[in-house]
Amino acid sequence: MADDPDMRPTGGAEQRWRRALERQPELRQLIETSPRSRSDVEAAAHRLGLHISTLYRLLRRFASDQTAEAITGEARGWRPGRSRLPASIDSVIDAAVQDFFLTKQAPTAAALHREIALRCRATSLATPAPSTIHRRLRKLGRKTVAGRREGRGAAEAQTMRPGAYQVDRPNAVWQVDHSPADVVIVDVETRAPIGRPWQLGFRNF
Repeated sequence: MADDPDMRPTGGAEQRWRRALERQPELRQLIETSPRSRSDVEAAAHRLGLHISTLYRLLRRFASDQTAEAITGEARGWRPGRSRLPASIDSVIDAAVQDFFLTKQAPTAAALHREIALRCRATSLATPAPSTIHRRLRKLGRKTVAGRREGRGAAEAQTMRPGAYQVDRPNAVWQVDHSPADVVIVDVETRAPIGRPWQLGFRNF
């Protein structure tokens, strides 16, 4: 069957929604008309500015679920939330997030990107941009990250509660950050890779 131009979702989501709301009363009237003749459908199609075959298809959709959502149509193109990356690179990112980023060592997003770059180069894959990694991490949420790294108590601490944290004097609070260095240590004799050392950073308040 040839593609009917009237059935092609055009414009943005708001425009499609308004169009569906405008068509809904005519469709409901046709559904409730019994018996319904072809002339009834032709008259409604003329009022809506649709081809009669298009209106019959909309009627079938509307009859199963009499809501505006049933006749809005889905915008063509890439669906929101769907990754544009090849599945092989997606798998590398997901694996690195799970077994490298969501660990007790708590590496930074920059360290995660370096790790993904190393894994991609090892398998001759293109390295995704840092912005891609940051978007993936934002979908995790702080509560999920804290729970995987530090346990349920840390996850619950990410939930906002009334109160304030006060520091009364300088150097009352010290924080330690650690991340893997961008170097690989090798065995002195075999030259086989052993792993990457961790570097520490301190800050005080």
